[in-house]
Amino acid sequence: IFYERKVFFIAYGFMFICIESNLTLDEVDNIASEKPKRIIFYYDSFKDDVVRTNAEHILQRYGIEDIRVI
Repeated sequence: IFYERKVFFIAYGFMFICIESNLTLDEVDNIASEKPKRIIFYYDSFKDDVVRTNAEHILQRYGIEDIRVI
């Protein structure tokens, strides 16, 4: 559990998998600050489309370029 959310750390933090829903931008920022190389979210992980779009920019700002939404 990471900031009260279920986030799985794989290979010593190389990849994060977040299986939560209704994430806010603050929560995405907190996850991104750990700087995984790859991060995977569920499509419904984000509170809304605005958060989904802005989350990608936040993740890229932290240097995370391998972002997957399934």
